[in-house]
Amino acid sequence: MFADEPGHSGGMLWSDPRDEESREARRVRAMLRRAGPLLAAAVVLIALLLMLRL
Repeated sequence: MFADEPGHSGGMLWSDPRDEESREARRVRAMLRRAGPLLAAAVVLIALLLMLRL
């Protein structure tokens, strides 16, 4: 069944499994969520240090 067939809306069927993230994907997402603010603070600190040295 294709989306261009008549009578097909292109959506998921009720019997299709839910599209859930794997355990690995959740772990990586959590790690990136924790690393984001740390990386932002590091960039600001490096920018301040470069401005003070020039």
